[in-house]
Amino acid sequence: MKRFIRYGLISLFVLLLPLGSMMVHTTVQAQSYSQLINYVGIVRGATQRLVKLELVQQPNDGLITYLDGILTELNGGEGPYGLITPRDDDYQQELAQLDEMWSALKVEIKAYRADGANEAALLALSEAYFEQANATVFAADAYAVRETHRLLFICFAMLGVMLLTWLLIFGANYKKVLHLESANKALDDQAKRDPLTGVYQFSVFKTAAQRLLDAADQEKYALVYVDFSDFNYVNEVFGSFYGDQILRRYGEILLASLRPGELCGR
Repeated sequence: MKRFIRYGLISLFVLLLPLGSMMVHTTVQAQSYSQLINYVGIVRGATQRLVKLELVQQPNDGLITYLDGILTELNGGEGPYGLITPRDDDYQQELAQLDEMWSALKVEIKAYRADGANEAALLALSEAYFEQANATVFAADAYAVRETHRLLFICFAMLGVMLLTWLLIFGANYKKVLHLESANKALDDQAKRDPLTGVYQFSVFKTAAQRLLDAADQEKYALVYVDFSDFNYVNEVFGSFYGDQILRRYGEILLASLRPGELCGR
């Protein structure tokens, strides 16, 4: 049983290491989900603003550069925003389509700046881009929800492992405490008894008897005193070992005949 508890605790502690690492990693990632959704939303809103500025003859190349930087980082490139690149097929598919539409939108903006005759096409592409940006935001949000659920599952798994670990530790120590307590009681009781007959020593008998009398209500007690006349004769004729055997056996008989609330001592 001790070996089972020991190996069980070792296995549980080893299991906690990967679970803890996964939880830390997922927690760090979870902090980036809201940032990811926020920047995809920025792409959606800023692109609409860009098209409106183009239509009122206020082109903004700085805004185009800003959007290029965000989309580059969303697609796994380096950038100042610290955006994550989720390994999620749905999100990656929506993002790839959004990036493709962004390239087409920039071409359409360039054409509009050249002759200003394709306003309807620019508006239509802008609306389609807005819908695709919405789909990308929803895909990012769905990914964040799944990862959050995974984090919760890991947390519950760690909680279960930790609870099981503490139960094993508590169980092992509880049994040890009970064993020690039982052993201490046995040793304490043994120290109070006559080593030859097994009955209480006389001083202990008097204390225990007084407690019984103090606790007694209507009960009455009888005190019986027994002595062996000329017991030295037994020791002289048969030897002290034989005499001790008689006393030991007599102690066993007395102890076996005691009822609850009765005592015997030597």
